[in-house]
Amino acid sequence: MSASGDPQPGLELIWPGKYDPAGQRRQPAAADLARPLRPLLTSPGRTAVEAELLLGDNLTISASLLASCRGQVDLIYVDPPFAIGSHLAAQATLDDGSAVRLPGYDDRWPQGPGQYVAMLAERLALWRELLTPSGSLVVHVDRRAQHWVRLLLDELLGAERFVNEIIWTYSTSGRSQRAWPHKHDNLYWYCLADPPRFFAEQARVPYSQAYLESHFTHTDAAGRRCRQRLDCGKWRTYYPDQGMLPNSVWDIPYVNSQAAERTGYPTQKPLPLLRRLVDALTQPGDLVLDPCCGSGTTLLAAAAGGRHSLGIDASPLAIAIAEQRLARAGQGYRLRAVTPPPGAGRASCRVGDHLGGWRLELTGYRASDGSGDGLEWLAMWQLLQAGDPPAVLHAVVRQRRAGLAATLDLPARPPGPLQLRLVDRRGAVTLQPLD
Repeated sequence: MSASGDPQPGLELIWPGKYDPAGQRRQPAAADLARPLRPLLTSPGRTAVEAELLLGDNLTISASLLASCRGQVDLIYVDPPFAIGSHLAAQATLDDGSAVRLPGYDDRWPQGPGQYVAMLAERLALWRELLTPSGSLVVHVDRRAQHWVRLLLDELLGAERFVNEIIWTYSTSGRSQRAWPHKHDNLYWYCLADPPRFFAEQARVPYSQAYLESHFTHTDAAGRRCRQRLDCGKWRTYYPDQGMLPNSVWDIPYVNSQAAERTGYPTQKPLPLLRRLVDALTQPGDLVLDPCCGSGTTLLAAAAGGRHSLGIDASPLAIAIAEQRLARAGQGYRLRAVTPPPGAGRASCRVGDHLGGWRLELTGYRASDGSGDGLEWLAMWQLLQAGDPPAVLHAVVRQRRAGLAATLDLPARPPGPLQLRLVDRRGAVTLQPLD
């Protein structure tokens, strides 16, 4: 089918639930899911560069955004599950340098490829409606799902809207001796405009040292290093600081275990990769959406380039990490829990004066569904100063040998309303006022 939904001759991808019993194409049940939801970033006259984090299911939230954001998003970057077939965990690092292993997200599809494609198709149909008439959609997958996804995108957006397949190549540890190692991902760029909205000057990258030494062997009249070549009967001069427009194979380092930007969240993508996409496909002041935002790399890339951004994720841990990264970078952001985190519980505590200072002591924790009872179920807790955004005053994480420190002593009670954020061993999050 084309972007308009009309049948087209040729190849068609079929998945469970695509057609109703009468043979008619099912549409996303947006009306059943939608709730009034207007991101603050879409308010008229927005000026401050901000990110907005939305915690909840991206299908429900995307449907809810249609009423206020239809046709307003300039770039959607989608990094969906890769159909790996396993449950991924996160090794999250907190402000105090300690780490905790918590659930990330489930990437298992017991009903096979059809279940995966049906999940993605329903969401892509909604995301397409959020794009501006010149908006771009980039979907990031790898060898496990790229063949299904390419056919799906051709059908939902139209094959004529395909612009580029970008190959992101990288090196990581582990090399198979049975076949060539899998060391690249596939990014599919579609744009609703023809010609596509692309800012070549913003997409330039520095020349490699080897290229500079082999090609920039001349000097101009002012003594500047340059490259001179005869092109169509005219001599042209190029300078190193102009950079080059890369081709569609990008060699960008992976976020390895020693990388400064590493958060420990599974499938975290490198910031230079997202900066290149955001810079080339948008302008300052544009709106970027990442509906599977994970640790928030897309939001950081957007903010660094003066773009507004919306990030959606169902994982409370992912949102907490994204929030922490934005705060560390000094970027303005807002957080809204559109759907409550599953299994959130409540902590009991004692608060008051102690030996001339102020003491906070956690005495218990119980998950609301009864699955966890006692402080041993807590993986981490934070003391927050309520605000927009809240300020993290103190963070405690369970240590492998020492366990979880449940007592905090301070010289005085911090001013203003205080909150506790607690994360249990399943990744469920509790945010409760501290009385």
